[in-house]
Amino acid sequence: MEKTNVRYNRTMLVLVVILSAFVTMLNQTILSVAQPSIIDAFKVDLSTVQWLSTGYSLIGGILIPISAWMADRFNTKWLVTSSLGVFLVGSIVAAFSGNFTALLVGRLLQAVGGGVLSGLTMTILFSVYPKENRGTPTTLLGLVFGIAPAIGPTLGGYLVDNLGWHAIFGIVAPVVAIAFVLGLFFMADVVPHKATKLDFWSVVFSTVGLVACSMALQWFQIMAGLTLTRFYRL
Repeated sequence: MEKTNVRYNRTMLVLVVILSAFVTMLNQTILSVAQPSIIDAFKVDLSTVQWLSTGYSLIGGILIPISAWMADRFNTKWLVTSSLGVFLVGSIVAAFSGNFTALLVGRLLQAVGGGVLSGLTMTILFSVYPKENRGTPTTLLGLVFGIAPAIGPTLGGYLVDNLGWHAIFGIVAPVVAIAFVLGLFFMADVVPHKATKLDFWSVVFSTVGLVACSMALQWFQIMAGLTLTRFYRL
């Protein structure tokens, strides 16, 4: 294993990581209340618009395990900043999308950046804190994981009601841009490197399993929705 001896500002580095974790967790739930507005705007059905959430979760589920291998092999700073850059591009594309395809592409780009960032968060924080002080990053992440998803629907509902669904991505983009700039200056290659190999078949099988589970869950949600609709019409 190759140890890193780089100098860095731990406070600012942790700020970048926590800010990145917050915006990726917030992004998982903030769009849920905007689905009716998006359906009306692009004239798509419920099963189609649900791919904005299903696709985000699916890509994140695939990339989070792979990110541990990435951290072992590649420079931490450029992994974080490039992921933030992809996330930022996706947010901008979605914010200015004029059709559902563009919106979905933007959302999936967010998922790529967010998936890698989510997988790197704990690894980076545990690398910059000694074992006896690891309660600090655990507490910080606990606050992020508890608060960000909880305020997502409320914030999303407020933005949709007052500014429209585009504002959901418009408010996320500046926060990601700030994290990206801070990352360029304060992120460092803090994760020790080692020559691990990617288990290709594990990635393939887990991807197939995630896709199958996602498709089954989406089908169940659609069928449950149709059943409830018929029930209320009686």
